[in-house]
Formats: sequence, structure tokens, C-alpha cells
Amino acid sequence: MTLLGHYSNKNKMMHFSPQWFSIRLLLAMVGGALLSLGYIHVDLFWGAWVAFIPLLIAIKHMSYRNSYLLGFAFGMVLFLCATTWIVDFLTLFKNYRGLTNFSWSLLYWVYCAQLPALMVLCYQWLKRNTLVSEFILFPISVVLFFSSFPMLFSAQLGESQSGFLVAIQAVDFFGVYSLDAIIALVNVVLFKILFDRGLALKGISVAMTAAILMAWFGYGVYALQTWNQTISQWRTVRIGLVQPNETPSLKKAEVYPGYGRAYPVEMDMTERLRSQGAELVLWPEARYKGYIDMPHVEKAFKREVAQLDVDLIFQDMEEQEESKEKSKRYNLAVMLNNEGEEVGRYRKMKRVAFGEYVPLVSDIPFLRQWVEAFFGNFLNEIGKGDGPVIFKSGQMNIVPLVCYETMFAEFVANAVPK
Repeated sequence: MTLLGHYSNKNKMMHFSPQWFSIRLLLAMVGGALLSLGYIHVDLFWGAWVAFIPLLIAIKHMSYRNSYLLGFAFGMVLFLCATTWIVDFLTLFKNYRGLTNFSWSLLYWVYCAQLPALMVLCYQWLKRNTLVSEFILFPISVVLFFSSFPMLFSAQLGESQSGFLVAIQAVDFFGVYSLDAIIALVNVVLFKILFDRGLALKGISVAMTAAILMAWFGYGVYALQTWNQTISQWRTVRIGLVQPNETPSLKKAEVYPGYGRAYPVEMDMTERLRSQGAELVLWPEARYKGYIDMPHVEKAFKREVAQLDVDLIFQDMEEQEESKEKSKRYNLAVMLNNEGEEVGRYRKMKRVAFGEYVPLVSDIPFLRQWVEAFFGNFLNEIGKGDGPVIFKSGQMNIVPLVCYETMFAEFVANAVPK
């Protein structure tokens, strides 16, 4: 008799009562909650390094069906906790409210929960049908699913580690998914040490695992110290951030009382930031500015920026005619230098699926025409930009990315000049 049931060597499965399965279900849910911590707050990064241990305990000796259910429970708690903001997202993007909003949010969470559920199935199958060490199988399973499972918003483990600077340094050499593998490796090692002592914790497996972890974190300590010494000699730049607390919208919203298109409240805030020494000011992606399609607004912006002697980066919407009947809109970032000259435009490339375009439908002309004819303005489509650009502010190279794009580590890395 074990802690969670009776183990049978005959079929290599656990016979359990509903009570014991409930305990395993609770363990899986605890694991999901732990993994969500780093996505909720940067200082809670440690949750990912132990989150899979309760899940590994829960699925031990479980059938494929029960392993899937436990993985699903893990995923539901993870995404319920880590992506509660999806409710507000649907309200802002699609204007869904009440039961409609909750239903679509629930559908999103159920879909996302398939990631760990299918990952657990893959791991269980590999463990039972290969002779490869679990120290290799579990990291492979985690990286495979967290890197390739199709999702509207990515869920990479490494994204929860921005507060653990030592851990992220070696990503320079091994890529953005290597940290996911290290996190998975630490989890399975701790699981073996604490709850599976005497099994597979000997010989070359232990030596290789210890060497990998020592090399990873040893380099992290060295690289972080070197980086801190290097940047301590850099010239600092005072950057101002404007936040008018507006609800993001693609519509031409009304301006604040006392202001206008040519002199919006953001420009007033920019003037105050400049008086405090800001050399570069950034406006948020929020509302239509009118800079692109209103010549008097463009002239006013350039004049104000030149008078303030400050670099400015802001977002606006651009509309280009494709034909007499149709036009395409682009979400773009614009930079004006301190002389009031426009030095660059960047069109957003990564668009939000089902919000700014519909996969397949938007890329296949006859499907797009049919859907537009049937649903009218439902698509709310935004055009895709051609490629990354670089803005220059003094000695700085700035890679402009718009909102959603920053969620894709490979996309961000490829946008940075080599």
C-alpha cells in the first residue's frame, strides 16, 4: 500500500479509490497554481522550479486516461490563474460581456489546458515505451509542447523567469527554449530525489545532470556580473513614459476637453516630462492620433517635438487603399527626432488572431470575401507589416514592437540586429 493507493505489478497501474484520486487531483491543481505564480508577479519566479513535482507525483503509475485528466486539471488551474486578464481582453477587443464573455473565456482556458494534458500523455507514453532516462524524457516533453502547441497567447516557461536573472543568461547560447528544458530538468531531479529515491539516481545520469546544472547556473553568475560591470560604464538616458489611462480602441475616439488632435493630452504630458529632463518619450498604444491622415496634425506634432527638443515614439493607425472599394489598415509605430523630423515607421507584423485577423480566412482571398460578405465588419482586420525596422535615438538603437508582438521570444530575438 502506498500513500495514494495500491500498486499492481501485473498491469503496472495504480488501483485507487475515488478518495485517492481526489488527492492526486488536488496535487495536480497545486502544481498548476505554483506554475502560474511567475506569470502573476515577477518575484514569484520560483514557482516554476517546483511546480511539476506535484504533477509528477500525481501521474505516477496512472493510466493514460487518468494522466490526461490530471494534466488537464493542472492546466485549468494554471491558465485560470495566469490569464484572468483574458476576460478584460475580450471586453476590449470584441466588446463581449456577461455570459458571452465568460463562455468564450472558459473555452479559451479549456483549450489551453490541453497543453499540459497532452504533454503528460506524451511523457507517459515515452517513459513506458522507451529506455531513455526520465531526466531526458521529461525536459523533451515540456519543451516540445510549450514551444509548439498552437496558442493565441504564448505560454513559454522562460517568460516567468524575468526576475531570476542568473537563470536566463545562458539563453544567449542555447536559445529561448533551453531555459524551459532546464526548469523541467530541475523539477524531475527534485522529484526523483524527494519521492523516488533509489530509482535512476545513480551513475552517468546523475553526473550529467549535475554537470549541466552547474554549467548553466555557473555561467549565469559569471555573465550577470560581467554585464553589470559593463553597463555601469554606459551613459544613461532619461526616458519618459506617457500613460493617459485611456481604454485602447481602434475607433476615432473623442479627445479630452481642452485639447485637440493637434495638441492631445499626451503632448501636454510630454512637455512636462521634457521639463524634468526626458530625452526620449514614449506614448502607449491606445487611441487613434490622426498623425497619418491629417496633415495639420502631422505639422503640429513635428513643430511641438522640435520646440521641446525631444525624441518621440508613438502609435497610430494608417489606412491605404487597395482598390476603389477596399482599403487596408495598419497598426504602426512612428518616431520623430528632436528636430521634428520623422525618422521611421514600423508596421505591426504579429497580429492577434480572431481580433486583428482570422487565420487562413484572412490569407485566402475567396474565403475572406465569403466571410466578410456573411459577417460584415466582424473581422476588424489589420494588415501585416513587411519586416522589422530600427529607430535611432542618439547612440541608441531601438527595436519598435507593438503590444502583442513582445510575447514571442523568437520573433523579438529575430527583430534585433545581429
